[in-house]
Amino acid sequence: MRSGEADRAVLVCGTGAGALMAANKIAGIRCGLGRDVYSAHQAVEHDDANAIAVDAWLIGPATAGAVIEAFLGATFGKAAGAPAVAATGGGYRGSTA
Repeated sequence: MRSGEADRAVLVCGTGAGALMAANKIAGIRCGLGRDVYSAHQAVEHDDANAIAVDAWLIGPATAGAVIEAFLGATFGKAAGAPAVAATGGGYRGSTA
């Protein structure tokens, strides 16, 4: 993604938590957790996620497929509340303490 070869990434790990934390340490990556369809599209529409971590141990193949489809089909800014992230330039603007 950072090289521009892809716009989005799907990461798969046991719970999704480790992949999510590792991905979010990389500059330019905004990774959400994909445990359900709502969270998958919400991460893009409201938070401009460009990656999603799917938990292979907790959801089945049918749900995983639906989660990935929702993530890839979502567009940032289409939902109410999306300007909150856009106003910060897509980055976190708070205390890290």
